[in-house]
Amino acid sequence: MRKIVLLFLFVIGLFPITLVAQDHKTESSGVLKNQADLYNEVYASYGAGSILFFIKRHTEYSYLSPGGFMLGYSRHMNKVISVGFVASYTPISYSNPKSTFKHTDNYLQGIANVRFSYLNKPVFRMYSGIGIGITMNYYSETNNGVTTNAQKLLPAGQLTLLGFRVGRSFSGFGEFGVGTNGIIILGVSYKFGQ
Repeated sequence: MRKIVLLFLFVIGLFPITLVAQDHKTESSGVLKNQADLYNEVYASYGAGSILFFIKRHTEYSYLSPGGFMLGYSRHMNKVISVGFVASYTPISYSNPKSTFKHTDNYLQGIANVRFSYLNKPVFRMYSGIGIGITMNYYSETNNGVTTNAQKLLPAGQLTLLGFRVGRSFSGFGEFGVGTNGIIILGVSYKFGQ
């Protein structure tokens, strides 16, 4: 699992460097398209600091989570409002070092969101947003060699206080907020279509 997380972080780190240099041109005129004029967006991101990690904290347990991994799509209705959907996966495990107890949560989330851009330039956008959805927790618990598997339905939500996107069609982005996806979110996105 650790190798997968490191590989994902490496790819996310390289994407903005290699992709921001590749600007999308119109076929007929050779003019660069502004990110504000491209209305479909797909993105992949990594989130750290999900509130799911902090909900069930007990001092006698040792906690471990690589963070959350997200894939999303949004459609820009105009230059200010966009609506979309993000799916994410966040694994969290905790154990008691003084016993054989171990608990593993696998949170799968689907969140519908709305974003509001308050600065929308050709290669830079700043925005805020809110999202609400649902979480399915597939969890397992091991105690004294006996493992129990179950699932639980929970609410999901994300409040983006500050988000920014740098680039034209290919870009890197970052978000600061609070919710089940994370406090800090970093990723790459691609905008296309009109």
